[in-house]
Amino acid sequence: MSRPLLSFFLVTPVTAGILAVTLGVVCIAADVIAPDATPLVRAALFAGVGPAPWALVAFLVGAVAGRSGGGMITGMFWGVGSLLAADAIYYLGHVYLGTRSMSDTLVRSALVWGIVAIIAGVGFGAAGSLWANGSPSVAGIALALVASTLVVEAAYLGGRTVLETIQSGAIPPGADRGRLLFAVVEGLLGVTLVVLAPRGGRLSFAVTLAGASAMAFFLGPMLMDVTGTAIAG
Repeated sequence: MSRPLLSFFLVTPVTAGILAVTLGVVCIAADVIAPDATPLVRAALFAGVGPAPWALVAFLVGAVAGRSGGGMITGMFWGVGSLLAADAIYYLGHVYLGTRSMSDTLVRSALVWGIVAIIAGVGFGAAGSLWANGSPSVAGIALALVASTLVVEAAYLGGRTVLETIQSGAIPPGADRGRLLFAVVEGLLGVTLVVLAPRGGRLSFAVTLAGASAMAFFLGPMLMDVTGTAIAG
């Protein structure tokens, strides 16, 4: 079997499946056990409920497709597939647990987050493939796009936690400590992704990271609020 066929039929779908199941299960766990969890556990559960981790999953699947011999279309295909699968696992899991009705699940999963999964899967799946197969400058730009989602989400979560702490004059409760811990780890990951940029692409990575982060910073709070409201609902 040729490398592109191996990527399409084995390596990439297996990776997409593992990441999709992990993401979907973490999201369910965040809803079910997070209220009573320790700050450290809550920090881990935050990895499933924000936009950035979902973008990272699509990027990783696209990168695996590229590294395994597939092209950008393959990366986009499996990027979309992984996010749609995670979306389905999350909502069907709630139906199984009895915490959501089937009608509510179909509306939210298919009409709302299904569309978001397609858009994000195409964009970040393509970015992952371009990072794997593109020129150094293109690879740097592609990597910076996913890094900027991590940095902006971390800044928003961390900043909100610190601001709430200052306003209340009290040490954050366990939930907020978990959120702050996750924000620190996520922000560090976003910045240190520069080590994965090819030598000739680090300037394009830095410029794109700064520009994309600045743009996303203004949209981030709105996106995070919408995401949190939709998940909580």
